[in-house]
Amino acid sequence: MISGPGDSTVNLYNPDPADDRVHPNALFFYVDTPDAPLFFMVGFGHLLNLTRQGPTAFDNGAHIRTMPFHVDSARVDKPVLELTPDNFAAIKAAYKLPPQTPLTLHVREQLTLKPEEHFTHDLQVYAQTYQRQREPDIVESFRRAAAAAESLDLDRPDGLPLMFSLDVLPAPTESPLFEGLYRDAPLEAKVFVTIWTLLRRPEYVARIHEVAQATGLAAPRLALHFQSKQDGSWCLGTERRETLGLYGHIPEIAHFHRVVSTRDDAVALGRHLATTMRKFFELTYEPDVWLDAERLR
Repeated sequence: MISGPGDSTVNLYNPDPADDRVHPNALFFYVDTPDAPLFFMVGFGHLLNLTRQGPTAFDNGAHIRTMPFHVDSARVDKPVLELTPDNFAAIKAAYKLPPQTPLTLHVREQLTLKPEEHFTHDLQVYAQTYQRQREPDIVESFRRAAAAAESLDLDRPDGLPLMFSLDVLPAPTESPLFEGLYRDAPLEAKVFVTIWTLLRRPEYVARIHEVAQATGLAAPRLALHFQSKQDGSWCLGTERRETLGLYGHIPEIAHFHRVVSTRDDAVALGRHLATTMRKFFELTYEPDVWLDAERLR
């Protein structure tokens, strides 16, 4: 058990007993049913404000903005303290976290409110504990992220918020950012952020590299697939497509909600992004762009 928030009804644990730090990826357990407690999957990311001159402060004067993400809710089929390494491995796999990603368990044994109401308060307290304990690590991660962002040879507008973190964050953390921060951003900002996001997640990079050297008619290739939604927006999926596969499942590498608001914007982003991805991921071809079931010519 590690140092907690001072609430006797809440304990913080790490699966590694020798680890006494809180982590940006956390499982918030609420023991409403002892043999099948509810948990919330949480990830803490941070934003830096990138301009053409480099990182600069946000309007409040801070250079780093912390963003907690409630990724998902689920239940486990055993008491919290009986969870095994295999259980944690399965949870990490479900949220596309690397096996070595550390987790912190926030466990509330006594509930006087609904779990969701406790969670709102507990998330704020955990965020304060996380920022206090990990401030040196967050600052160092900011410096590395800022250097990496400036090294990307891409056009960008002033005041572009970019997410970074201490560890890989659980999927689909990226979607709220595209929906909330970048939906109305200029084209070059969306291209920059998409490349940045793909490069920051090792799993995405590895899966793209698997199809980077496609040669011959039948080789699998990377594709960009824009999918229309009922509200008029378009989502973006990066996919592995078998060029001779007429039917069947098309594995999706990454998915981002509501990246554009019109079909014309999807066409423009798709063309620009395909060219940029060929450069950054050293593809031997330019990815196809699909709009629903239609391939862009």
